[in-house]
Amino acid sequence: MPKRIFVILLAVLVLAFASVPTFAADGSGRGVLSWFSDVGGFIRDIFVPDGNYFNNQLSLLNDHINSRFAGLGELYQMLDSFFKTLRNPPPISLNLTIPTNFLFPGYRGTRVDFLTSAKPYFNLMRDILNAAVCLLTAIVCYHKLRTFFTEEG
Repeated sequence: MPKRIFVILLAVLVLAFASVPTFAADGSGRGVLSWFSDVGGFIRDIFVPDGNYFNNQLSLLNDHINSRFAGLGELYQMLDSFFKTLRNPPPISLNLTIPTNFLFPGYRGTRVDFLTSAKPYFNLMRDILNAAVCLLTAIVCYHKLRTFFTEEG
């Protein structure tokens, strides 16, 4: 019988302490139980990191990688931003526009796009250049890693 009472009492204490951070976040603990809210805030601060914790850790990791791999992370970030701009390229066009009533009264304007037939070739050239840059990046990264490990060992 005392073992059951101890288990029940332990379960009640665990539930009470589990609800402390919720009670602290709620902010309704003012008055007689204000100390309960302060304890809840303390417990919450122990287990939940601040808002910039993961951003700070990621920037520290990036700095460590950049210092360790001689700027390889900066090369990756530069290429990543380059490919993000290539993902949504602006439309290409070379237009000749003659406005309405330009040549004579009643003349309907004209607009001619000289690159309409060349757009598939530009897209093909962009894809080939993307592949070439990816291959060049792989070669440069391999060379940097090889020289890094041969200089250390």
